[in-house]
Amino acid sequence: MVDGWNSVRMPKSVLRLGSVSVMALALAAGLAACGSSGGGGAASKGPIVIGVNDNLRGSLAQVGAQHVAEAQAAAAYFNAQGGIGGRTLKVQSFDAGEIGSGGAAPNTLQVQRAGALVMFGPTTSGDCEAAQPIVDKAQIPFICTYPNIDQITSPNSYVFGSNPPLTMAMSSVVSLLKKQTGLSALNVAYLGNYTPSSVTMPPKLKAVGAQNGVKVIYSDTMPQTATSVSSYVSQIAAAKPNGVVIAIFPNFVAPFVEGLRGAGYTGPIVTIAGVADYGTLHSVNDPGLFVQTVAPWLQPGASTNTPIETALLAQLAKAGLTTPEQINAADGGTSFTAFLATLNALKACGANCTGAQLREKMFSTPYNAAGFAENFAFTPDLHQGFRSYHFYTVHGGNVVEVPGDYPLGTIGSNTP
Repeated sequence: MVDGWNSVRMPKSVLRLGSVSVMALALAAGLAACGSSGGGGAASKGPIVIGVNDNLRGSLAQVGAQHVAEAQAAAAYFNAQGGIGGRTLKVQSFDAGEIGSGGAAPNTLQVQRAGALVMFGPTTSGDCEAAQPIVDKAQIPFICTYPNIDQITSPNSYVFGSNPPLTMAMSSVVSLLKKQTGLSALNVAYLGNYTPSSVTMPPKLKAVGAQNGVKVIYSDTMPQTATSVSSYVSQIAAAKPNGVVIAIFPNFVAPFVEGLRGAGYTGPIVTIAGVADYGTLHSVNDPGLFVQTVAPWLQPGASTNTPIETALLAQLAKAGLTTPEQINAADGGTSFTAFLATLNALKACGANCTGAQLREKMFSTPYNAAGFAENFAFTPDLHQGFRSYHFYTVHGGNVVEVPGDYPLGTIGSNTP
């Protein structure tokens, strides 16, 4: 504990963010996608195929590679317990390329042809939309990182979210900003990216803020063609906000923080949507930068680790993720939790479970991993399982969790 904060002592020598991408992409490249027929069923005695269809090239390559490694670790965790009714889990990865490049849909067909029972990835809402008609028709449960709201609230949808809709993040962000500034009334600036889920944030922030003494005085979106944050930094600094919220892509976070501090802004900067992680906090080393995550970060070697956390960390290490930066990269343990919950439901469903049966079992099988995931549960009216958020920052040379209770907010884009 450091001043009442849960802390992780940062190692003297660590692999930076980019090394996760190189390591995990090498792992992903080794997972050849073979073309067996059929999809959405598991009626054989061979391995049960888990497809990972994610962005392994382009701006979110690190995130996709992280998800491949986490899928490998999740499968290995259950294989170490005897698999699913004696059958092993086999992960096959498929590269969807750059986000929005059109690779998500054809890759989903490849996942189906490989006979996959379930599919993990891709990352962004647009790619999730492209894949949905295929998985719905083939009855393949599909764990997308950031689906659109209608995808995970439709009663017949096979799409599940590893992260809650971004609209549900805003009430916790407002709560954190008010706690950190000590102000009852705030002027907030927001900068997001061009993806469909991100552009829902400004109206949601305005709706939540209106009920909590928060006014959005600046809001903008970085286009896909953006190469610099300097103009946005200048505009935000000129607006003189008390708090800043960003959902920009990971490569822009460090220059944004550096530029805004250089322009004289001293208040809190909150990142949402998985755009920053443990490695970002370590490299930027700014106590006013806060990272929002849904799952708590795993801490290798911590004396407080539960037996389940120790077992999960062992499997992540075998997948090549050993340091805090590697383990808590991308969206941290959030997608990992959703992967584990899905395979836990598959274990409850049995060795010959079909995709339709697995979907129903996912609604009725809560996942609990002491110290890591508590009461994670997909529901028919909301296909995501988390109930609260966590925030992390740097404090006294440590990456620390910010104290407080930060429950999920409402889902509607214009409701407080």
